[in-house]
Amino acid sequence: MVVFCSVAIVFSFLFFQRSIWDSKTRLSLVVPDGENVSVLVFDPFAGTLVRVLIPGNTEVLAAGQYGVWSIGSLWELGESEGVGGELLANTVSKSLGLPVEHWASSGALLYSKGKISALVSPFRIRESSLGMVDRIRLAMFVWSLSSGGIYKIDLTETGYLVRTEISGGDSGFKPRSNVPERLSALFSVPEVSDEALAISVVNSTGDWGYSEHVSGVVDGVGGRVLAIADEDAVPGDCNIFYEVDSVTVDVLSMVLGCETKMTEVAGNFDVQIRLGVDFLKRF
Repeated sequence: MVVFCSVAIVFSFLFFQRSIWDSKTRLSLVVPDGENVSVLVFDPFAGTLVRVLIPGNTEVLAAGQYGVWSIGSLWELGESEGVGGELLANTVSKSLGLPVEHWASSGALLYSKGKISALVSPFRIRESSLGMVDRIRLAMFVWSLSSGGIYKIDLTETGYLVRTEISGGDSGFKPRSNVPERLSALFSVPEVSDEALAISVVNSTGDWGYSEHVSGVVDGVGGRVLAIADEDAVPGDCNIFYEVDSVTVDVLSMVLGCETKMTEVAGNFDVQIRLGVDFLKRF
């Protein structure tokens, strides 16, 4: 009885702490999976948890100006560079066009292995961009799923990856230029599509054309970029300006890691994303 009461008190305390996830919006979590990488997509709207398996020998352009790497090496690289799982998450968003908001160590794979395992997962995660409250909420979400609500998609079976020779002469994969519709639908956020906000991107990174990566992320979550402008390089990272609170701004700020500010937006736009030189160093 004492143990039960203690557990109840701890859980009650946790649920009153600050949470990032509202338990209603689609959330994606990238996780190292042995030599491979998995993205867990928690979708309350569809009532599913989908594990997207990415082979580790998929060659991608890493975020943060690290050059070309096999994706299975990026978790270790991020740890050695002191940026943790952010490097892997940003690379999946940028180079695969699969928007990822959060990352976690391999203990998070337990979410996809059934209801009982999901309850253990929050306490087996060594490090994550999500706090304990959100980890437990994800476990509760998995517990609520009906039979068949958890399934896996192997990226090699979607037609998105092409088997080819990669750096070093080994056999591996590279992504095609367009994300298949099935994957686009999986990562899209219905609330973002419904809001249909007019978005502009101002690229002041000094790398002309870099805004295309951000435009791809916006498209990936269901948004629409109506204008892109390349300007002279300016210091700073990434800022999102908006006039009205929205799910669109919340999701984009998490995927891109941008600061947000409510203010008047120039032109006939609802949201403006401004990219500075420092954005290149991490995305």
